Amino acid sequence: ANSIDISDKEFIKELIAQISREQLNDVVQEMLKTQSNILEEMSQIKGDQNKKQMSKALGVATRIPEAYKEQFIGTKKDMMLEIDDIDNKIAQLQEQKKLAQKELQQFETAKDKLANYNFGSETGREIKGELESMKILAESDPDAFAEKVEEFTNSVDASIIKAKKEKLNKGIIQFQDVDDNEWFFSHVTDAKNANIVSGVKDAEGNITGFDPGGNLTKAQILKIALEAAGIDVKEVGGAWWKGYYETAKERNFNITKRNNESQVGNFSNRGEAIGLILEALAVEPSDPSEISFPDVSKNHPYAGYIEKAKKLGIISGRPDGTFGPDDNVNRAETMKMTMNALQITGKGITTN
Repeated sequence: ANSIDISDKEFIKELIAQISREQLNDVVQEMLKTQSNILEEMSQIKGDQNKKQMSKALGVATRIPEAYKEQFIGTKKDMMLEIDDIDNKIAQLQEQKKLAQKELQQFETAKDKLANYNFGSETGREIKGELESMKILAESDPDAFAEKVEEFTNSVDASIIKAKKEKLNKGIIQFQDVDDNEWFFSHVTDAKNANIVSGVKDAEGNITGFDPGGNLTKAQILKIALEAAGIDVKEVGGAWWKGYYETAKERNFNITKRNNESQVGNFSNRGEAIGLILEALAVEPSDPSEISFPDVSKNHPYAGYIEKAKKLGIISGRPDGTFGPDDNVNRAETMKMTMNALQITGKGITTN
């Protein structure tokens, strides 16, 4: 039977954090059925950071086409095992003071890029071969190793660009600007698969990407919230957003009470976004007097919804403990709020 060291609690936590509860059973069964000895072989990976990267890759694998899952995980596993091996060799050479510090640091930076990136099978095999060659050089000819470091570093950067194109062509990633090592990958991918978003289009209607850092207007947030909630939108003439606005107005949503039609093209903010998402899902707000964030006034129009989202675990705020309710909200942030809300509340459209 396939097995993994279940006493390694941090690794297990990292793995589970990448997937939803609904997907967990499917993931375990899929691994046991199709990945052969992947889980058992993963126990060979020793470094904590390397294990963390492997667990993230397993989370990514739940969202990629079935035809590429085994290759994807196998490529990542082989890369991490190779990095584990070279880590040991480099450590020995460091003790023997056989490697120049400058080149060694440059090599470590390139190696970390390999560990933090998920390659497609073809590109992964190519760069893994180069990594193996560098390991041999480090052992046999430290001077030649030092001379090759810059070339290897450039090769790693070029391989990442090439791998992104490979993954996009295979459907492993769905947008060229949403790679699978980005924090928002799972949220954007799930939203795309649920037809909540389709991407950014050029003047000819061609999808050019997702633009994760792009700020959203009130009309765009309104569309996302209603689509995610599964609310039927009125068919009306005029601008694309009119049906969404009229639907929200009929339901007496706050956004239509606070904004007339001439304002829907203005940028939305984080407070308004989470408020609208929860309002569309018919989630009742909390008592605004109990607000947890120091920068959210109890008088803020969406204070109750912000607090409800915090209590439910839909949002956590920023590292400094604030939320930034009046800051512009970008596309990546909105996808995280939306998909977390759907998963945690169990309301809205089905996303699995």
